[in-house]
Amino acid sequence: MVETLFGALELQRSYYYRPDLESNGRFPLDEALGLIDGYSPGLARLMCRAGAQSPCEMASADLKAYGGSPNPEDDRSDRAGSTKMDRSTTGT
Repeated sequence: MVETLFGALELQRSYYYRPDLESNGRFPLDEALGLIDGYSPGLARLMCRAGAQSPCEMASADLKAYGGSPNPEDDRSDRAGSTKMDRSTTGT
């Protein structure tokens, strides 16, 4: 799962494993896309900026309010549903 400014994306990609390396493997596509721990570069920049300008709890709340953007501490299974609008709260 990759988190972006526009929501979560599911990518299927190759994982290359080398037992002689300390890190044991890598996803070349992640490197080519510039992903940072499963986050797009744009979302990672926004998260860093928000975290630098206010306390973590406030930054997390701001990101969620502005676009349903996730907090790195959230469970990934909850992230996909975090951007869906609940009809009962919209009055429609």
